[in-house]
Amino acid sequence: MEPALPRVQTACRCASAGPARLSLNLLGARAFCTGQPFSLLLNAGGHFRATNQFSIELSDSTGSFLSGSVRRVVPGYRGGSLVINMPGVPPGGRYRLRAVSTHPPLASPPAADTLRAALRPTRPLISLVVDSLLLPAGTQGPIRWLRVGSDSVQGTARRLWPDRHWGQYYALVGPPGCAVSTDTFNYQPTTSLGPRPGSPAPAQFSLYPNPARGEAQLRLLEPGLPPGSYSIEMLDAGGRRARTLTAQALGGRLEVRLPLAGLAPGLYLVRLWPLAGEGTRLTARLLVH
Repeated sequence: MEPALPRVQTACRCASAGPARLSLNLLGARAFCTGQPFSLLLNAGGHFRATNQFSIELSDSTGSFLSGSVRRVVPGYRGGSLVINMPGVPPGGRYRLRAVSTHPPLASPPAADTLRAALRPTRPLISLVVDSLLLPAGTQGPIRWLRVGSDSVQGTARRLWPDRHWGQYYALVGPPGCAVSTDTFNYQPTTSLGPRPGSPAPAQFSLYPNPARGEAQLRLLEPGLPPGSYSIEMLDAGGRRARTLTAQALGGRLEVRLPLAGLAPGLYLVRLWPLAGEGTRLTARLLVH
């Protein structure tokens, strides 16, 4: 059973003359998950009896106090700011808050700011897709990517490109104070990972134009490149093979045209490796329009 909002017991021992009066203000954020604390400023003036108790009342999701409201007593309240926990109410809505006293029976005007009940997200799983870290579709933000050992935020989108930065990554998903943390993901970039589309390509392995439409050129220039056949494949953002072809290297040079007709627009990973013997697998990213 949900406990009553904190109940302000007794007396703001207000000895000042005049009728009792109440006002309430919400401090800080405006969205909270169940059980998350938030701060209020309660101002009480005039005369309240020694037997008085103050309560904080939360409206229903429409802002009405007529039915479905939640009232919590704040014990031992003496005036000023107070911290209470968000009760378990349906997410969303435009909840309002007001202060209530018992002696005399009085209710403050609702606080000027409305309150939103946030839904604590479920813990998402990180996937490795085309040398990027990806959270599932439908992941509710805000999202903050962090690298273990670093306090700086690495990214705020559903997909993170760690580039050549090896290490352990994790994401915080949800509003501050209500966020959940994913498990850490040990990221190891592919050998000789190419740059993002639009950034300069390394001299030995390039794709151009990038972005491309209809056709792209793959070029590999390496003085010690073994002659022979090389396999080339293109993977879409879901890791599915979209194209496969072979090319011949001769005199430290390999060049081949990549047909792009029929491919859906998006980001592709292009991988190249020798068909015979050991060799380094090279990769680069290609954006298809």
